[in-house]
Amino acid sequence: TLPPGLGDTESALSLDGPFRATDGDTQRIDVSGFAEYRYGQRLRSTDLNQQTSINEARLHLASEYPSDQWSIDAAVDFLYDATAASQRIDLETGDGWLDLRRLNLLWTPAPDVDIRIGRQILTWGTGDLVFLNDLFPKDWNYFRGRDLEYIKAPSDAAKLSWFTDTANVDIVYTPRFDADRFIDGEHQSFWNDVAGGLVGQDDVIEVDQPNDWFKDDEVAVRLYRNLQGVELAVYVFDGFYKSPAGYDPVTDRFLFPRLRTFGGSLR
Repeated sequence: TLPPGLGDTESALSLDGPFRATDGDTQRIDVSGFAEYRYGQRLRSTDLNQQTSINEARLHLASEYPSDQWSIDAAVDFLYDATAASQRIDLETGDGWLDLRRLNLLWTPAPDVDIRIGRQILTWGTGDLVFLNDLFPKDWNYFRGRDLEYIKAPSDAAKLSWFTDTANVDIVYTPRFDADRFIDGEHQSFWNDVAGGLVGQDDVIEVDQPNDWFKDDEVAVRLYRNLQGVELAVYVFDGFYKSPAGYDPVTDRFLFPRLRTFGGSLR
């Protein structure tokens, strides 16, 4: 199964049908959360990176309100990162003192159909951090020393799940491209082919990111079935590279080229 925090609980509970609350379940609002402080120091100094890799205080709060036909799921992080160049809030990149992780509505219009709309963490595939068919946004700041659950970034999307006796279908529509929270050199250095070497805080890259609603959209589809303990799945994705994979020499900006993939898995 997927590591803690990365699991697709909805699918795990519904390999042969949707998970439903019973009539005896009590409807209530539960609030959970944690507070933490993380600090990391590099063992040697370099012009590419700050000596301090992470200096971060975080308060995570999550809540869910369930009902028979719908539920609301929300999670937010309040954080202060002393190594950040700016504390201005940017919900796409995760910068600033507030990061909205989840805020979505789950609607069950029929016993075999779930629709989740809003900000959500999306994951599917065989796990073990080998993201072959999972092309949902990642947060590569995870490598600075954060918990495993923070390797996934939020998506603003709509997900339709249809459970049948023949197979189950998941369709995810993202009306506007959601990029990875990619490595740009500010916190972590990387090899830049254009520069011909390692770059870091001395040469933070600029990007030209697709940003038009319903034009720069993405679609991901999964068809899967469980046969005697074996899950078979096929995947289709039509969208963009999640991290910069192209370069425009005229504007000196990195690009997110179009990407279409087909895949499968057996677990």
